[in-house]
Amino acid sequence: SCIVLDEAHERTLSTDVLMGLLKEVLKRRSDLKLVVMSATMDGKKVAEYLGGAEHISVPGRVFPVEMKHLDVPGKNPLEQQVRVAVGKALSENSDGHVLVFLPGVAEIRRARRACEKYQRPGQVELFDLHGSLSLKVQRQALAKTTSRKVIFSTNIAETSLTIDGVRAVVDSGLVRESRFNQQRGTSSLVMCNISQASAIQRSGRAGRTQEGTCYRLYTRQAYGRFSDYDTPEMLRADLAEPILMLENMGLPIET
Repeated sequence: SCIVLDEAHERTLSTDVLMGLLKEVLKRRSDLKLVVMSATMDGKKVAEYLGGAEHISVPGRVFPVEMKHLDVPGKNPLEQQVRVAVGKALSENSDGHVLVFLPGVAEIRRARRACEKYQRPGQVELFDLHGSLSLKVQRQALAKTTSRKVIFSTNIAETSLTIDGVRAVVDSGLVRESRFNQQRGTSSLVMCNISQASAIQRSGRAGRTQEGTCYRLYTRQAYGRFSDYDTPEMLRADLAEPILMLENMGLPIET
């Protein structure tokens, strides 16, 4: 009787196709309720798309997060910038974990090596966190511990996982997106700037349980040039699979 579609701002291909299908289903099912949720999406536009749905804004309990931007664009390699920021996060915050957002596994490995000098058994531990790790290893990064943790993560920690005890976030401002090249007929991962909505999501991880700090490895001017929201996957992906899936379901495709 009710479908909840959460984290709708991520605009994944599956989510957008599903929302389009549900919009048609709602025309035939007056008894069905649809709840679309997100912390950062433009709720009014989604409500309009769904035919004038009710838009409800619920203020959550948010602890203040201090934003610290670079004064000038960083010229050093990313891992060196991360090393400096992690050092500040550990020294300027007397307790709590540090969550570092990086665009991919290669950057995570380089940044962790650069920060090995901060590791002290029983006091500060370093962890990787990304989708290609086993569930057991991921759980180790998320497990409660008496020592402080520095967690080097991809976007998996932006919305999919909640890490208790994070007091500081280091945001590289970068992400890797899959983009389809029509001329080549292949998809590839491209590193690009995150959106402002994504930056807000990342910084918010430092204020889930108490006051925190976000160290942004980009200037305020650079943040102002970020797009408002993430580019929908539907506008940058190969649409062959969803089209074939819908055709197989017997649904007409408009071209």
